Amino acid sequence: MQEDLTQRDLSGKRVQDMTPAERLEMKRRFEEFVQTMRKTSPAADKAPAKPVQRWDPRSFGAKTVSGRRAG
Repeated sequence: MQEDLTQRDLSGKRVQDMTPAERLEMKRRFEEFVQTMRKTSPAADKAPAKPVQRWDPRSFGAKTVSGRRAG
């Protein structure tokens, strides 16, 4: 009797040594994992991050009070 591929431990087997059916099973498991992570990821529930403002050395230097370019 042949073992069910969905229950077989394929973690110790190299991809080059797998049969086409085993490779398909690994792909199916990976896609299932990705879908699960997308559904349960805390990043999916998080509000969008505050936009990053680009740093401009000229404007930064002009705002310095204790530096030589104050004024």
